[in-house]
Amino acid sequence: MIIKHPAPLMLTLGLCFTPSQAQERLTEHTFKLSAGKQSPAATIADMAWLAGHWIGGGLGGLTEEVWSPPRNGVMMGMFRLVRDGKPIFYELLIRRVSALRFDAK
Repeated sequence: MIIKHPAPLMLTLGLCFTPSQAQERLTEHTFKLSAGKQSPAATIADMAWLAGHWIGGGLGGLTEEVWSPPRNGVMMGMFRLVRDGKPIFYELLIRRVSALRFDAK
């Protein structure tokens, strides 16, 4: 299944922190929990909706992400940016969810 989305990277990066969970705005798109606040409990199953193939224009080219369904506490993904038919940037990602934290390696 391919889902066209105008900004897959922003979608992925914005998943973990939302204004409803954060108390302090650091920049226009970055929030921080107030001192002493804890992130709500979460499991990898809470991120299952992200599994699939996301394609869209952004960052001056074609952006694409592919995410596996959750399995054994982990989701694996791939991101790439293509400009003028050439890969400009790519990364392999691992998503482990523990209290809405995103780990990329």
